[in-house]
Amino acid sequence: GIKCPECFSKSILYYRTQSMISERRQDPEKNAFLVESKHTPRYGSIPHKALHRTELSPQYWQNCLDSAVHLWPILIANFLEFYEFYTFSFLEDEITDNFFTESWETWAAFALTAIVRPAGGVLFGQIGDRLGRKRATLLAVYGMTFATVGQGVLPSKKCGGIVGQNIGAIILILLRIIQGFCTGGEVAGVFTYLSESANKESLGMTVSWMGFSTYLGSCCASGLVTFLQFTCSENLMNDWIWRIPFLVAAIPAYLCLRNLAKMEETEEFTSLGRIGEGEKASETENSTHVNRSLDDFMLLLRDHLPE
Repeated sequence: GIKCPECFSKSILYYRTQSMISERRQDPEKNAFLVESKHTPRYGSIPHKALHRTELSPQYWQNCLDSAVHLWPILIANFLEFYEFYTFSFLEDEITDNFFTESWETWAAFALTAIVRPAGGVLFGQIGDRLGRKRATLLAVYGMTFATVGQGVLPSKKCGGIVGQNIGAIILILLRIIQGFCTGGEVAGVFTYLSESANKESLGMTVSWMGFSTYLGSCCASGLVTFLQFTCSENLMNDWIWRIPFLVAAIPAYLCLRNLAKMEETEEFTSLGRIGEGEKASETENSTHVNRSLDDFMLLLRDHLPE
């Protein structure tokens, strides 16, 4: 007999484990989750579930490259969002000197962008479902470009005195609201377009390009602002050099808008048969005034945005 209590407990545990493994091998359903091993299980070992793994085709990396080449205008849209985000952050001192009196006022204007983003996501989400993913993204990029470049041409304290400072601050706040509204819609449009346009095998890799464009935008913004701050004097930076990063955004925005307008709508949306129909809820007896106004707005966008 076994006199050691510890040895006795280990023996009981061992035999129970062997019994459980034997039952799993005899039961086909349980056997599917059993990882076979050449070695006898150690005391207290528990079988692990087998991991599901999909083998990648030889064309996997080529599909990833083709998706990046085809969808780069969409990625520039995501690049612009975070480029402006970090540009404003790194230029906080210059913006405070030109438009506000306290630093917290600058950050309050910055916070407005985040506050209105959910509302932008809701509106542009409806635009994307009604008029198409491409049109929703186009409209969002137009708004982001207007707000970003517009911040670089505002009247300020340095060029207009107190009057220029007050007018510039009011317009800046309005542009920050527009920026936040459009970036909320841009994220939804870009993500949906990428997920519906990418090759299904390389879908994960294609969507991950959003992260790449995000960090690329932050690196470009921080690099450009840091370069200007180190090469220019403080007075020159506060006078007008701070405008350059905002104005430079017009170049990638132009490339994005020009090529995005040439891209086709996603096949998944086209298959829904919604393009050109414009869901006219106003013609039904139970439609409300809000529905009629929203439908009119959607039809107006459809007529003025490229196919």
